[in-house]
Amino acid sequence: MARTLFILTLFLSVEFLLGESVTAKLGESVEFSASGNCADHEPFTLIQVHEDHRPITVAHRADGVWQPGPNYAARTEHQSLLCVVLSRLNFNDNGLYEFTCGNQVVTLIQLQVLRATPVSVSEGGAAELPCYHHTAGEPVDTVRWERNGTLVIEVERVSREVRYGPGLAGRVSVSAAWFLEGNLSLTLRGAQLEDTGDYVCYIQGDKDAKTRRGHAAAAAAATLTISKRNPDQRSCAPEHPRDEEKKEMETRSIVITFVVTLVVFGLLGFALGWKLKSCKLQRPAVARTADVESSLVSNGISRL
Repeated sequence: MARTLFILTLFLSVEFLLGESVTAKLGESVEFSASGNCADHEPFTLIQVHEDHRPITVAHRADGVWQPGPNYAARTEHQSLLCVVLSRLNFNDNGLYEFTCGNQVVTLIQLQVLRATPVSVSEGGAAELPCYHHTAGEPVDTVRWERNGTLVIEVERVSREVRYGPGLAGRVSVSAAWFLEGNLSLTLRGAQLEDTGDYVCYIQGDKDAKTRRGHAAAAAAATLTISKRNPDQRSCAPEHPRDEEKKEMETRSIVITFVVTLVVFGLLGFALGWKLKSCKLQRPAVARTADVESSLVSNGISRL
């Protein structure tokens, strides 16, 4: 019994230490929500803990309203008693955040700020959303892509099991060798207008087994834009391939007819020219014969 309680306590402690993982795009906003409240007489504070363990106050609650810290005057906003909004995110906002009530930590939040790669494709086309991560020798078991927080595809390394989001089976894929090559990029085919959105790539290992997503891989965000087909362009495209083949055959027939006609007329012209030339060659011979006969008659010699 004592051993069971120890394991349960250890499990809850590890889960708490892992905290909640939140990802957001560079320049946008993120909501920090506390999982527990704090009495009004206790100082309730949201702090960022830097790697040197130096705490920086992001906001503190006073009279039921969240007030910004010294360096966050224009970037924090009161949302509710348990929620603070941090806007215009920059890369220095990456890190661990704590909601503290007095000297007790109420909530841990791990924030990762991602720079989204813009990707655009025409409706019906294919696109590749880049995601690369060092996987060699790492305990990476699963790669997961989400769009606007919903599942796109999830692939398990050992079982090779693949799960798809609604309507995405057969249209999205990750390289079969993603773990060997560290290429976790998402390939999307037959792009539809509803595919537009923000995509994030997550990797999950043994230590992330208690979380749904795992943690976001480096350079793993992309903003996909789908451009609508132009109706005029669609109408200009041949709707029936057979009609196109028929037009091509008609064109070939016209060309062949034209060439044959030229050859026939060329041969006729050659034959006519040859005949005229032959006639010209025969006329002098007839004239010479008539002259000889005339000469013989005048000299009194008759033709035998």
